[in-house]
Amino acid sequence: MWQLFTEPYHFPYYDPALVRIGPFAVHYYALAYILGLFLALYNVTYITKWQKDPISRTKIFASFNSVLLATIIGGRLGYVFFYQAGYYLSHPIEAFYIWQGGMSFHGGMIGCALGILYYCRKNKINYLCAMDVTAISVTIPLFLGRLSNYINGELWGRPTNGDWGVIFSRVDNVPRHPSQLYEAASEGILLYLILFLIIRFSKILHSPGLIAALFVAGYGIARFFVEFFREPDSHLGLLTQGLSRGQQLAMLQILFAIGLFVFMMRHYRSHSNVRAPEK
Repeated sequence: MWQLFTEPYHFPYYDPALVRIGPFAVHYYALAYILGLFLALYNVTYITKWQKDPISRTKIFASFNSVLLATIIGGRLGYVFFYQAGYYLSHPIEAFYIWQGGMSFHGGMIGCALGILYYCRKNKINYLCAMDVTAISVTIPLFLGRLSNYINGELWGRPTNGDWGVIFSRVDNVPRHPSQLYEAASEGILLYLILFLIIRFSKILHSPGLIAALFVAGYGIARFFVEFFREPDSHLGLLTQGLSRGQQLAMLQILFAIGLFVFMMRHYRSHSNVRAPEK
């Protein structure tokens, strides 16, 4: 098996757009994003069967448009403010040029959470239950999105001397870590399997919010680790203590998830210890 990695792989250049019409283009990344969201939607309907009070399929499908729009807006605003705030403050109109690329997972996650909150409050659905089934399903578009990054030859890794390195000719002739594939495997496949097994062989969905907290922590851990192999954004480089912007956001995410998980565990334990009044 290891004989496959006898020398760095020269990754061929692909046009990141499937169709171009004037200044507009339909990119593979956008298609993967949309396909991933549809697959995530169907996965939500599958996972709900293990909930104590399953959310109806009709309400799940009806939420798609509002959640999709909130996710896209959040992803774009996250990129604008987390990664290139200075540039877009000087060129504010370009913040709307989403066809030029530039999306942030952390912004998309916040947008998705707010979109679900809006829909749940409007339709009287338990918000934490909705977040649980959404959390595990998000790993699907994450997986497809990272594969698209690899195909597009973007968000490449740091230089490596390993024979498994990939040469992205559009960048340079230096073998680099295929960090996009590391992220697809860890943030997508591995995180989905871990959460699925926890859901399948426990009753954790009967305590709403715990799976969502585990997802946030799990993604943060995976992202923090893989960032050591991923080339930092050229306009940011490495920041405080040699960490990238992605690692800084991941650390905040992990701390938030741990605090949220501990808070909810104490909440559920305190309620389980309350005895019913004697008659």
